[in-house]
Amino acid sequence: MSSAVPIEYGSVDIAGRSYICPVESMAISSARSYLPKEDRDTTVLRLNEVVYTNYHLFGSTARVLTNPPTY
Repeated sequence: MSSAVPIEYGSVDIAGRSYICPVESMAISSARSYLPKEDRDTTVLRLNEVVYTNYHLFGSTARVLTNPPTY
């Protein structure tokens, strides 16, 4: 059995700023498999290609209160 997962990175514009993000990846694997109907072994090759699009900016803000109000 063997496998590989190359990932391509590129510049992506998100909310007017440029970020380096994954733009494409491909999972490749091969393994021996038995075919019972044909009574023989074979090699199965699997390929999974992913294209990353529609990135969105996620963010938050926080405020630390040093003297919180008492109720």
